[in-house]
Amino acid sequence: MTLPSVDGLSNLIGAAVEANPLLGYGAIALVMLLENLIPPIPSGVVMPYGGYLVYQGRLDLLPTVLTADLACDNGVVHVIDRVILPG
Repeated sequence: MTLPSVDGLSNLIGAAVEANPLLGYGAIALVMLLENLIPPIPSGVVMPYGGYLVYQGRLDLLPTVLTADLACDNGVVHVIDRVILPG
């Protein structure tokens, strides 16, 4: 399995924002969710890029933070439910 590169993640989010800002939020949510399921994806790369997009005015601050937080929390719950406490 080939893991996505940091540049690839930034390109994915950037392309989604260019197409439609709502897709940008979805791309951030997807990457943050995958961070918990596939550990080598670093959220320390995703969130600064999201902040940069907010700084540029291409995304809004509150939806960006809420999207990342909800996706990350849902990923943690999924990992605990399915991996740590299967049953």
